[in-house]
Amino acid sequence: MKKLAMITASALMVVAFAACGSSEKTISGDVNNASSGVQAVEEAADSSAAETSASASGYVFEANGVTIKTEEEAAGIIDALGTPSSYFEATSCAFGDLDKTYTYAGFELDTYSMEGVDYVSSVIILDDSVATPEGLTIGDDAAKVTSLYGEATSVDGDMLVYKADGTKLCVQVIGDKVTSIQYLNTVLDED
Repeated sequence: MKKLAMITASALMVVAFAACGSSEKTISGDVNNASSGVQAVEEAADSSAAETSASASGYVFEANGVTIKTEEEAAGIIDALGTPSSYFEATSCAFGDLDKTYTYAGFELDTYSMEGVDYVSSVIILDDSVATPEGLTIGDDAAKVTSLYGEATSVDGDMLVYKADGTKLCVQVIGDKVTSIQYLNTVLDED
């Protein structure tokens, strides 16, 4: 029941964070956003590769020897990653606590707070200096996505979405090139 409450709260945070703006506070640096575009993508063909690359614990991101999965407590992860290049926080419209963005070299880690505990809400790869554990980077050809992950769970415009154990790996492809890679939770997709 507590996990369901966390998932529901996380979903509300994602929606509310996008709508909130009056209480924003930038501590240092800039916050980078993944680009979006409108162009159709072809569906992938090999679903077995997607099942193989998503372990029993779902899709995870790794940086500097630290494994990051959405919905995990963030404190230990942030401590292990060290000082971010920038930090941003905003009062959460959903919880009254803070939503936080930590920017590191090549990626962004977003968290939300619930009852005083921070949880990972998303990881966004910002440039080609980092890759997924399977080897995908921004700028790779669309064919590499298919060879690494197989058939997408779903396709939303130019976004290929792969789901496994509470995590969505979202890969945007524009003009046959990967332009965005994001790890998100699946709370909004619960059936």
